[in-house]
Amino acid sequence: MGDALDRVRELDGGGETDRALDLLFDTVDDLLLAGRFGECDAILRSADAGEWSATLLVGLLTVTLPARGRLAERAPFVERTRAELAGRGRDTKALLDGLE
Repeated sequence: MGDALDRVRELDGGGETDRALDLLFDTVDDLLLAGRFGECDAILRSADAGEWSATLLVGLLTVTLPARGRLAERAPFVERTRAELAGRGRDTKALLDGLE
């Protein structure tokens, strides 16, 4: 898991956000399908909203949406994401609508 997230950050930081998003979706979706909710919570807990692009932040919220009731760390991540995006001057209502 850690290696995949390191690669996600590397790709995103290098301007390859589409590839980073694909890897993020594949990694998290595989964990969710396997019922590994604790590992998904660990990703949500460790994801640094200040380091990730808006695309990745919204992507992580999107891929975890179906399991939101089983992920204790998702709500705090939503709030960290909201604060970070607001600090960047982004329209959080538009970006996060339906993802809470």
